[in-house]
Amino acid sequence: MTLVAGSAFVGGGGSGIGRAIALALASQGAAVAVMDLLSEGGDEAAVRAITPAGRRGTLEEIAAAACYLAGSEADYVTGHTLVVDGGWTAR
Repeated sequence: MTLVAGSAFVGGGGSGIGRAIALALASQGAAVAVMDLLSEGGDEAAVRAITPAGRRGTLEEIAAAACYLAGSEADYVTGHTLVVDGGWTAR
């Protein structure tokens, strides 16, 4: 696998194939963001009940995180998991 441009967004979550691709591209100097997006669905009341923020995230909120990671402000962000889930994983 050869890096063509300076940044990459990789699907597949922070483990498995997504993580392996991210590590390979990072070793070539890429700014890499591994993204694992959950599809919509499920019971909306249950989502509100188990998510500390009390709602689903918006596409704009997820896009803002992706734009941050793709921007120069995140040039030194490497090997970090930026979780944008309204506190769901922290509960």
